[in-house]
Amino acid sequence: MLTSSSSTRVPPSLVPPAVLAARAYVPKIDTFFSSLANVGPEADRRTIVGAMRVFEKWLGHRGKAPEVSWSREEELRAWCTARYAEHVGEAWLAPFEANFAPAPPSLEDQLADLLGNEGKSLEAASGGLTVSEPPPA
Repeated sequence: MLTSSSSTRVPPSLVPPAVLAARAYVPKIDTFFSSLANVGPEADRRTIVGAMRVFEKWLGHRGKAPEVSWSREEELRAWCTARYAEHVGEAWLAPFEANFAPAPPSLEDQLADLLGNEGKSLEAASGGLTVSEPPPA
């Protein structure tokens, strides 16, 4: 149950529908993931696609109700990411690239790679600021 800052219970009628939906999804996804653990890495394509869709649905719930959490989220993400890596390049994985493909290197890593030692002098010249830091006020 959601509580306010004064620790009083919020009546169910005032709980946002997105929170109710996310809470209802947690036991379902937990049961699913427990079953998935028995499958292991030798999962077939249908099981992998299903797991990735379940995970994406969970991300949708979490996006609408960030106050609701699921303790095994990172485990499922790791399982899906590992299956993605095993089958990378296969057309049936294309819809899942956004969530499971390796992240591209950061802009700072790219600059360091492109500039080599010049990147170090660039950092010194900028007073130690990196690309992601805003300038001091």
